[in-house]
Amino acid sequence: MKRQIYFLTGALWMAAAMLGCGQNLGQSVNDIDTEDPVAALSKPFETLGTTDESVAFDDVDISGAEEDVLTLSKATDASALGLVSPVSTGDPILVPVDPVLADPPPDVPCPRLETYFLKVRWGQIFRDRNEMERDEREAGERTWMNWSGSLEASEGQLTLVKTILFERNGKDAPGPDMVHERTNRQVIAFDSYTKPHYDGLLVKYQYCAATGTIDPPVLLPADGIAVVPADDILPVPSARTITFSARGLVPEPFSKTWTLTELKKINKFYEDVDANHDAFHIVSLRRDDQDHCRDMKGEIHGVWFKVNERFGHIKGRVVSANGDAVGHIKGFYSKANDAGEHKVVAKFIGHDGKFKGILIGIGKDGAFSADIFNRDRVKIGMVKGRYKEGDSRRKGTFSAIYEIECPVSTVPPVDPIVPVEPPVSVIPE
Repeated sequence: MKRQIYFLTGALWMAAAMLGCGQNLGQSVNDIDTEDPVAALSKPFETLGTTDESVAFDDVDISGAEEDVLTLSKATDASALGLVSPVSTGDPILVPVDPVLADPPPDVPCPRLETYFLKVRWGQIFRDRNEMERDEREAGERTWMNWSGSLEASEGQLTLVKTILFERNGKDAPGPDMVHERTNRQVIAFDSYTKPHYDGLLVKYQYCAATGTIDPPVLLPADGIAVVPADDILPVPSARTITFSARGLVPEPFSKTWTLTELKKINKFYEDVDANHDAFHIVSLRRDDQDHCRDMKGEIHGVWFKVNERFGHIKGRVVSANGDAVGHIKGFYSKANDAGEHKVVAKFIGHDGKFKGILIGIGKDGAFSADIFNRDRVKIGMVKGRYKEGDSRRKGTFSAIYEIECPVSTVPPVDPIVPVEPPVSVIPE
């Protein structure tokens, strides 16, 4: 009997060691006193825990998905599709993306295709959904801002992945939000009108890095496929650029141009760009060439607001560079110290709730950075972004770029080839 007890005790100790060694599993973030998260800020591994969580932490602040809204295009006869349900004013437009917008690359040989993903948003960006609904009821004194314009590349091709919060708009609006029919691979033109809300685009940009791209711009035939003879491939210009233009904005047009060097990694806000004090935001990352690394960098965006005079919350959605859902973060920040710095901690989980890391960093003057650590407290990545603080009624927002170290792809070992030695002649004694 004693032998059985010893065996069972040993088995339990071994199981505990396998699960807990170096992991400090701790508790769920949802168990922490949100009014007084001192322990979470001082001992994030033990307090935030490295356990798995419910999906999106079961938190309404971060369970929404602005990227789930699809596109309405001037090239689409929505009523003919039979897929558009009647919607009330201000509701998102949920219709299929026009096939022409999902244009394939031209049939031109390319030794190396460079790919970037850009997310641009404009309007009242520093608002959460509940606040936007409140603002809409109080928006009588605001003026409709006309953001209609284009996103244009100097060469290569732009592909619309999806629109963000494009809507029919109210009866008093100049018109609905929509994307124009594509006739040029280097231009995405659109109509957009904002008042208390914001709109945006998620776009893929590609160019042939080894041989140059097509010039003049390729016109799309009816089937959306362009075939260009190889003779039309020209040398690569010294600087490639992408330009956003909103020509009808008041008090003056808004236009910005970025080089691809800048767009390899950029997360930038432009504030007070129109009469409604709207903002413009761009996030861009170059996609990794290795397929297994493509979720290892992207954007985190969400809400950032204080609960009391000592502490605040940070909650967000993690999205890869190409727009795929990666997971969520949830944590806290402290009141600024004498140097004006906030301590920031958060737990990072996958889209299925599985633990992915602990964020520990510093915020100051609207900017923050943090390192990402695994269960063994080894640094595996970093986060860097901008925030605008809010409170529990008017939640502020943040946007950050994350990068996680990509594991080296391993190739299954191949059994070494052992050379066959020639037979040895044996001389009898």
